Order: sequence, then C-alpha cells, then structure tokens
Amino acid sequence: MKRAFIYTRVSTQDQSTELQIREITDYCQRQGWEIKRVFDDKATGGDINRPAFKEMCQLLHKNKADVIVVFKLDRIFRSLRQAV
Repeated sequence: MKRAFIYTRVSTQDQSTELQIREITDYCQRQGWEIKRVFDDKATGGDINRPAFKEMCQLLHKNKADVIVVFKLDRIFRSLRQAV
C-alpha cells in the first residue's frame, strides 16, 4: 500500500482548503493509498517559503511517504520555474 502525503495551499487566510482535502482524500481512498498526513499552507500568496511545504519535503527525504497528492499542480508550484 502506498503512503500518501496530502498537500493543500491557499493564497489568503479567508480561503479554505476543505474542498481540496475532501477531493484528495476521496481520490486516495479509491487508489487504496494510506494517508499519512495532511500539510496545509494558508495565506502564502506567491511565496515559495511555505512552512508546511518545507516540513513535508524534510519528511519525504526521510522516506515517510511514497507520493504527494495535490488538488492541482498550481497548489504546489506557482510556475514551471519554481518546479525546476
């Protein structure tokens, strides 16, 4: 069984990640993946220095999950330049 981290992000404090978490959780359940943890960054705007994202990356380097699941790619990277 794959171990999954869920990563959600919203740009402002007024926005909610509830829909992202619900949709991703349903997807992981359909895949038969175990959700190890949900990482949630709020009010990040375009900032790449996101606390939950950094913590998630540290745990990935320690092999604590097999996959990261996001609602849309722009939730994890704002641009191709950031991804590279």
